[in-house]
Amino acid sequence: MRAFIFVPCYKVTCLLLCVFPLWSFAQEVLPLKANPVSEPLGLHMEELKDPDGTLTLEQARRRTGWQPSTQRVINKGFNLDHWWFRFRLQNTTDRERSWLVSVGWPVLTQVDFYDGTSVYHTGESRPFDGRPIAHRDYVFPVVLKAGETREFYFHTWSKAPSVYPFRVYSRDTFEENNQLDLLLMALYLGAVIIMVIYNVLLFLSVRDNSYLPYIFYLLSSIVFILSYRGVGYQYIWTDWVWLNVFTRVGLAAFSMLCLATFARRFLHTKERAPRHHKALGVVQWVAVYIMAAMLFQHITWLYFVTDILLNLLVGALPVISFLTALKVYRQGYRPAGYYLLAFSVFLPGLVIQILKNLAVLDQNLFTEYSFQFGIVLEQAILSLALGDRINVIKDEKEAAQAEAIAALQANEKLIAEQNRVLEHKVAERTEELQATLEVVEAKNKDILESIRYARRIQMSILPEDTLLARHLPDSFVFYRPKDIVSGDFYWFTWMNGTVFIAAVDCTGHGVPGAFMSVIGYNLLNRIINEQGITDPGAVLTALDAGVRAALKQDDGQHGQDGMDLILCALQPGNPEVAWASAQRPLWQARAGELIEYKGDKFPIGGSRYADKQFVTQRVMTQPGDVLYLLTDGYGDQFGGERGRKYGTRQLKDFLLGIASAAPEAQREALIAEYDQWRGNTAQIDDVTAIGLCF
Repeated sequence: MRAFIFVPCYKVTCLLLCVFPLWSFAQEVLPLKANPVSEPLGLHMEELKDPDGTLTLEQARRRTGWQPSTQRVINKGFNLDHWWFRFRLQNTTDRERSWLVSVGWPVLTQVDFYDGTSVYHTGESRPFDGRPIAHRDYVFPVVLKAGETREFYFHTWSKAPSVYPFRVYSRDTFEENNQLDLLLMALYLGAVIIMVIYNVLLFLSVRDNSYLPYIFYLLSSIVFILSYRGVGYQYIWTDWVWLNVFTRVGLAAFSMLCLATFARRFLHTKERAPRHHKALGVVQWVAVYIMAAMLFQHITWLYFVTDILLNLLVGALPVISFLTALKVYRQGYRPAGYYLLAFSVFLPGLVIQILKNLAVLDQNLFTEYSFQFGIVLEQAILSLALGDRINVIKDEKEAAQAEAIAALQANEKLIAEQNRVLEHKVAERTEELQATLEVVEAKNKDILESIRYARRIQMSILPEDTLLARHLPDSFVFYRPKDIVSGDFYWFTWMNGTVFIAAVDCTGHGVPGAFMSVIGYNLLNRIINEQGITDPGAVLTALDAGVRAALKQDDGQHGQDGMDLILCALQPGNPEVAWASAQRPLWQARAGELIEYKGDKFPIGGSRYADKQFVTQRVMTQPGDVLYLLTDGYGDQFGGERGRKYGTRQLKDFLLGIASAAPEAQREALIAEYDQWRGNTAQIDDVTAIGLCF
């Protein structure tokens, strides 16, 4: 074992931990005795999430958000949060003794251990020689004096699944478990190497390319297990951090690629199971993507997503392979029986591995090696299947020759019969389609007539031009629906010498927008003409309540439909204009400048904003001023040489350029500019623009 690493920069902090222990620690102290110890620490831990990884040890120690762990093996799944863990150990013996604390999950990216006097920085992304004890897992020495109780901290972060099998061992127990672990590992590697030699000899004998992907699968699975168990990093590529990560993720994907390729060739899926053949092809491309992505493993989010994808792939491929073998076996292909048996043996081991990773099963030698020896049995049975395949190929060739002659004769008869049936079906189908087309055309005609009638109704509720000319002689309206009916409308009324005018943009356009416009029109008439509410802000507040009540939106389950609008109240001869708006600005052109006033930032209707109160604002006018009330349809229109939006800035500049013209001239200019900009591009929204000249 290597010498303990002492990091001077943590002396002061670690000393404070020893002198001032945190006696509010919620989890119980784990007493250690002289007898052999192998105790999981999960239920003795407290944990603290450090999302940004910015906490120092002292800051983490003083935090109040520590929570007791409820898992024997702590499992945080896939996440990129930093985690702090702490626990306390007590030496209940009468002399100084040492134990070992381990984290039996070699794929963790960073593992820092604070023992009160030293700090150790380890992890998959760090050099192996930084570990205090040369072991494939993360193992740290703990020395306690007689009767001493001490608090220990872990700081971890992982781009791989965040599983934390913390355990404390007596040294003798750890060594016994380690020796047994190495023995089982050697048995596994020996068995796989024997199968590699066997299949290489078979390939040299029959020269069948189906054997090659299986041989590469065996070889890559050896390297993957060495990396996955941390053995490769300990003994082979000790100084290659990048290679250590790539062999675990990249070679796992390569082994899946080889296994999927082998399944397609061995089971003849292209002919016997076309859908499964395509599914296995998807697996191959996903595996290639994972290998390519791991070339950029330094990109944290890419590594994280790729590792999740790999775990999904490892879980999906055995299931796809099992179902493929079952389908092919039912067709009478004898070698598929071996394949089916192989994955029937492998799947329980895979399930145990997944349950262990999810902390449903405890981590021990059985759960650790059930997956690996499930692979061994799977590989052994598949090796026998390849051997038996030689006899199957011979039998198939003889049967195929006999069937080919009979098939040729049967095919000629079948094709002739199918042609007759097909011609009859085509004639019948053509007749059915013609009848259906006639029905559709008739219904379409009825629908269009109904919508056109709805347009006449909607146009009838809009203010008459003569009415506007009488009360607002120096004004204009440019109104153009996108569809036959519109979600935009403009509204006008007068009461007690005050003129009210609004430009309204309802949710959607076409028929849905038209329904909303009728609701808005009726509510505005009721609020001002019947209820006598004349303050613009109060009108909009009442309108919001009315829309939400009409659409039953207060329960939060009936959508966010509503409307944006701007409402102005003005008195002839009075330069002051009162106004309020829902998400629409008021523009004032004055002396070569366009001034923008912003309204309230929430719409009429919808349940996302509670207690909406719209505010009345006032603007002073003078002769020569123009106030513009617009919906968003004009500025959002695509067109021009580059097919881009007209845009707010361009619209402001254009209005400023025509503001000095007569009202009708301004209207004609707006229409001409819009048509020229739009050209042959489809109109994307309803358009409403109102100008009030003073």
